[in-house]
Amino acid sequence: MAVTQSPALRAIPAALGTNEYEHWELGSTKVTVVAAAATMRGWLIDNTANESDVWLKLYDALIANVTVGSTVPTVIWRCPAGKIEPRTCPEGVAFATGITAACLSAGGTAGTTSPTNPVHVRLHL
Repeated sequence: MAVTQSPALRAIPAALGTNEYEHWELGSTKVTVVAAAATMRGWLIDNTANESDVWLKLYDALIANVTVGSTVPTVIWRCPAGKIEPRTCPEGVAFATGITAACLSAGGTAGTTSPTNPVHVRLHL
């Protein structure tokens, strides 16, 4: 599993924040994006490896306090099958505690099944 968390992987426009979190094989196993307060200003979901839609779920909680399938996500983004969805949010989405992430084959709170193939996710903080 390739996970990088770096402030200098690429030149990032100031409007997108100064740190980038990237995960090349995100699925239903929850991961820590950051274990402190953060503001997310942009994201990219690459679902080109799947023939079904996927949902990126982000939780405003530390990883120990998240149970995928029963903890209510703070935000959920759908990415259509075979697509790449880049988005910016200059005003940001604030997370007071931290950011925990998972990518699933079902929207909403319920669902614990990984997509058929891993999903590439990049978050700008």
